[in-house]
This record gives sequence, structure tokens and C-alpha cells, in this order.
Amino acid sequence: MKNTTSRLISIFIATIMLLTITSSTIYGVDKTYKTSSAPPQISKELKGKEELIKYFNEIKRIRNNMNTISINAETAKQKSDTIQKQITSYSSELKTILNLIARFKVVYKDSSSDLFVANQIEIVAFILDSSLQQQALLVDRLVQGEATDLFFSEYLVSIYYYLNIADEMISYLERFYGIR
Repeated sequence: MKNTTSRLISIFIATIMLLTITSSTIYGVDKTYKTSSAPPQISKELKGKEELIKYFNEIKRIRNNMNTISINAETAKQKSDTIQKQITSYSSELKTILNLIARFKVVYKDSSSDLFVANQIEIVAFILDSSLQQQALLVDRLVQGEATDLFFSEYLVSIYYYLNIADEMISYLERFYGIR
């Protein structure tokens, strides 16, 4: 009797779990939710969309290449010059893009949609540059022996914070404004 009762309860729980997994109805989600909550006319009104996409893709390329910067406590002293050169190179590329965006904003000063999206892309570039500056500070501190344990380093918190914000902004621009 006890064995059949526990078996029935197990079957009932498994059935409910299967129904919730396979159900096409998602409870707790607003039925009026749209995949894009940004005004769709912004991406349609962009006059310099190709330029913005070019700048955006260049920033994404730099962000992907930033993964090649390898900083660890053991090799930072031996490879600090190489690491600093990488950081400086990526930072100068971002500053070039920031200058191009500044010129873009002058050319398209009458288009509020272009200015808005340009500002969003500019934020991503600025945040990534801030992360690079933090990485340069970390390398300097490692060389000087001030930051020895990277796991508990306060420098890593801000580096990852900036990278996380930039990644979220990139996803935001791709999803809501169709900038790819």
C-alpha cells in the first residue's frame, strides 16, 4: 500500500514536471510583451546606419581581441611590456573610433536617432577603454608587487565590471536597435 502510494505520487509529480516543461504557455509573462521594447522607428530613421554599424562592429572586434590579453601574477613581470603594448594598441583603436563617432555626431547633428545610437555606441567604446585602463593599472601594480593575489584583487572587480557593462550594452544595441 505504502509502495503504491509513493509510486503514484512520483508519477503525479513527474507528469506535472513534464507538462510544465513541454507546455507552450509560459505563466507569469505579460502577454503584451514584445521582443523589442525600443521604438522601432529609431533604427528605421537612421541616416548613417552603415557608418554606425561599421563603428559598432569594429568595437565588437576589439572587444573580442581583448580576450587575448593574458594577465597573471607570475608572468606579469616578464611580459609587462608586451601586455602594455597590447593594452595601448586596443586603447588607441577605441580612441580612434571615439573620434570618428564625434565627427559622425557633427555630420548628423540634425538627426536625433543617429545622435542617440551614436551616443550608445560611444558609451560602449568608453567603457571598454576604461576596462583597458584598469588592466594597465593592474599590470603596473603586479610589476611593483602591490597586487600579488589576483583572485582577491580589487582591480579585477572593476575590470570585469566594465567588461560586463560593455557586453550588456552590445547585446542591448543588437537586440533592441538591430545594430549588427
